[in-house]
Amino acid sequence: MRPEAEISEDTLNQVFAEIATSTKSLKTIHKNLKFKFCFQTLWKKLNSSDSILAQYARAKEQQADLLAEEMLEISDDEPDSNRARVKIDTRKWIASKLKPKRYADKLDMTHSISDTISKITIERVKEGENVQSEQR
Repeated sequence: MRPEAEISEDTLNQVFAEIATSTKSLKTIHKNLKFKFCFQTLWKKLNSSDSILAQYARAKEQQADLLAEEMLEISDDEPDSNRARVKIDTRKWIASKLKPKRYADKLDMTHSISDTISKITIERVKEGENVQSEQR
């Protein structure tokens, strides 16, 4: 294991820029940029303060938008529809985790109380009809 190295603000900005402008993972970015510090050191640095974590989160949100753009390209350019579906589904899943307000499936959490009352009323009317027919 390499010794702990200090990571400069310029280096962090380079990492954030790379995240925001590519679809590569943080581990791949670390490897490609050939830093002299290990991945765990970078990971610790990213989690060392709220402001650094917020910058990382913003970069990942930008990456989600890039993944969405890539999905369009894949749907237009990939000749194999099964392969395209897998690529798009993977990117869609990742984008939904990185930027859920924009890319996650929306769940309809609305419920009408009038629908519930109508169902209860209908059930009670049917029960009442059954009770009356049994009494006769």
